[in-house]
Amino acid sequence: MFGAQLYTCAIDTWSAGCVLAEMLRQQSLFMGSDSVDQLVKVIRVLGTPSAEDIASMNPMYESYNFPDVQACPVKLFFPRHTPADLLNLMCQMLVYNPTLRMSPRAGLAHACFDELRQLGPQVCRMSLSGCGMIWT
Repeated sequence: MFGAQLYTCAIDTWSAGCVLAEMLRQQSLFMGSDSVDQLVKVIRVLGTPSAEDIASMNPMYESYNFPDVQACPVKLFFPRHTPADLLNLMCQMLVYNPTLRMSPRAGLAHACFDELRQLGPQVCRMSLSGCGMIWT
């Protein structure tokens, strides 16, 4: 965002947060028609980024004055039955400042996956006999 040119795996976390949001909503959370409109959509949901957030994404935009928009409660954009722990995970992934964004390891350790961890390893008993056709 903001014309950032230095990318880390934090951009993948942002992307995964967008995918999670889309899965939960069954439509895009930030559907912009171009890069400027995309940014407007993000700001409408997350609010105006702080000066520190902007500097962390692209120092060239530090002096740019964005309109002051308050973040909306994220749950307003999702169906009522959306699990709170999934919204919490998504919110930690969709943080402007890449250094403050949830790491992939922290994402996998998030409480929303506790039920899966309690299942333990499962043995897959699926037949792969027809899969050879894929690679031939």
